[in-house]
Amino acid sequence: MAKGSSDRSDREVQPEKQRLQIHLIGHKEFVQDTINQFHAHRIADRIHWSQPMKIVHSDGQYISILSRERLR
Repeated sequence: MAKGSSDRSDREVQPEKQRLQIHLIGHKEFVQDTINQFHAHRIADRIHWSQPMKIVHSDGQYISILSRERLR
């Protein structure tokens, strides 16, 4: 094959990454209870969630985010 040809066999193919995010927004106790329920039902481990953070200028609302990447 000529130098500079575009034969796919000589290039490394990177796997595609897929990202999933779940956002929980609510009062702190409700957010924490939902994280605990997801853990109990084996949907998502507690350690994969961010610590609940207060949302500025809200009426006591908190947010916690679960973010996962999967190679495809």
